[in-house]
Amino acid sequence: MGGYHETMIHRDFYDAQVLWDGARAWIVDFDQLSVGDPALDLGHFVAHLASFAYRVTGRPDSLATQAQIPIETYQAWNPILIESRLPFYKACTFMKLAAKEARRKREDWQQSVSVLTDLACEELEAILGRSH
Repeated sequence: MGGYHETMIHRDFYDAQVLWDGARAWIVDFDQLSVGDPALDLGHFVAHLASFAYRVTGRPDSLATQAQIPIETYQAWNPILIESRLPFYKACTFMKLAAKEARRKREDWQQSVSVLTDLACEELEAILGRSH
């Protein structure tokens, strides 16, 4: 999957963990702060954006362009390649989000679980497609 250097990671990084004051971004809620693979944070963040996009627009890919921004920004600051590991972390996050939806059982929860599970499978298929 490609090597990486462990670094400080948030481990629960998603849009609600970022506050913006108009000039700077602030990251909050460090209760799961750890040392690990930075691709975990980026995969988690991007998967949450897709989930948010689905809830708001009905299309999980409607924020795909915006989801590239944190990845490109990270890559500009850190030359360690993360693309090979992102699909795995995104798939894990989609499955966690699907489980959360199943537990909550909000309106249309079955459709949300189906979409999130399909997104996880797409990410895993991307990994398998690269390895064959």
